[in-house]
Amino acid sequence: MGMGTALFLRTRMVQSVVLLLLVVAGSAIGAGALLVQSEVSTWDWVVTVVALSLAAPLEARVVLGPFGRTEGSSSGTVRPSSGRE
Repeated sequence: MGMGTALFLRTRMVQSVVLLLLVVAGSAIGAGALLVQSEVSTWDWVVTVVALSLAAPLEARVVLGPFGRTEGSSSGTVRPSSGRE
């Protein structure tokens, strides 16, 4: 879900929705990693889920660019100008 959101939906959806989906994806990745481990403490859950909730959107933003639709385009792509003003 996180990869699909970061690559395909990042420029086609509203910024707040993209951010929310990436936070949920980061939380799910952290929780999934802890579910397969034995003897996980409460602090492990708190630190891991919070850290990955923050890291997933941050990484997508730094590596792939800004979230949300680009201005003046509904499809998320920038249209070239016609040269007329």
